[in-house]
Amino acid sequence: MLIPAKNAEKTGHLERTSRLQQRITAIMRYAVHNDLIDVNPAYDLAGAIATAKSVHRPALPLEHITELLTHIEAYKGKGITQLAVQLCLLTFIRSSELRFARWSEFDFKNALWTIPAKREPLKTLSFQIVDRK
Repeated sequence: MLIPAKNAEKTGHLERTSRLQQRITAIMRYAVHNDLIDVNPAYDLAGAIATAKSVHRPALPLEHITELLTHIEAYKGKGITQLAVQLCLLTFIRSSELRFARWSEFDFKNALWTIPAKREPLKTLSFQIVDRK
């Protein structure tokens, strides 16, 4: 099991190597759960393969916000994508919150988006959201 993982590692594609290791571990875990083998030998791969160094993206500098908003307004793709990005920027929500939102959570008369407590606290809607035409 280590040989294919090491071969993938030599190519320099460390993210791909990591996914290969995850797949091998999952396959072996399946074999253990189905009594095909007694022990998962893939657990021994942990630490034997180099991992990709994660690169954290810095926040957008404040002086570039105007440029970002201009690009969003000029976006020629699907309108729903443009609206979703604008809504995320105006409410400071994660994209997953928007994707899992339900119409029943929105109260446009009171300008409130009530996200169920299990997901997120109450959000006040800005006038830009309520006054969309």
